[in-house]
Amino acid sequence: MILRAGMIPERFKRDSTEEKLFSKASDIIVARAFEFLGFDAYVSRQRGDSADVVANSRFFDYGLVADAKAFRLSRTAKNQKDFKIRALQDWRENERLDFSVLIAPYYQYPIQTSQIYRQALHSNVCLFSWELLYLLLENDFCEQKVRDLSSIWSFSSYRAQTTFVSDSKKSFLSDFSDHIVKTLGVSSDSWLSVLELFRKTIVAQGAFEIKNLNNEVEKIRNLTREEAIRRLIETSNYQNSIKTIEAFIKKIERIE
Repeated sequence: MILRAGMIPERFKRDSTEEKLFSKASDIIVARAFEFLGFDAYVSRQRGDSADVVANSRFFDYGLVADAKAFRLSRTAKNQKDFKIRALQDWRENERLDFSVLIAPYYQYPIQTSQIYRQALHSNVCLFSWELLYLLLENDFCEQKVRDLSSIWSFSSYRAQTTFVSDSKKSFLSDFSDHIVKTLGVSSDSWLSVLELFRKTIVAQGAFEIKNLNNEVEKIRNLTREEAIRRLIETSNYQNSIKTIEAFIKKIERIE
């Protein structure tokens, strides 16, 4: 499940029930993964401006908030707001916990420079990934009394101490990955194998999505004029807007 947790299927309409359920499923996967890593974790039931997942170490006196992030393969124009770095800092402080962890697809992070790296350094937000989570689980890595994982979640804070302001927008994901490989005591080849596995999964998913989208395009080409107009009206959501406005008008007309 983790292999595809970071990819929203194109067939799910934006802001649809399916997309929201996919997001909630991602939160559950993250919470369950942290349990395997030795944490007491749960998906927050709070709505609005709050962390999706909260996890507390069973062996050490610290806790963290985590946010699971997924993107459509067709979504390429991402900005700093998509990663919610500052929100993660606020959620951590609101929960009075120690660390903030963003779990996003490794290949969706900006490759060279981005404001999110400066924000992560400044806010002590861990830029984690589904790929790294997979690596930990595949190696049955679990926090124990003699194995403290806090150096992973605090990497951005450590990195900030050795980074000049002029370099603060540069990606440090490669160095972070090296740090985790050393912490786990696994070979670099293990990490490269995980990256290759995810890369192949993304390519396969992309081919699947392209095939489905081409099929939809072909269906539209074969529609009659009347069918095309009907479908356009249905997808435009104009009818729902009309009904909402009519209901509101009727409501205020009854007010004396």
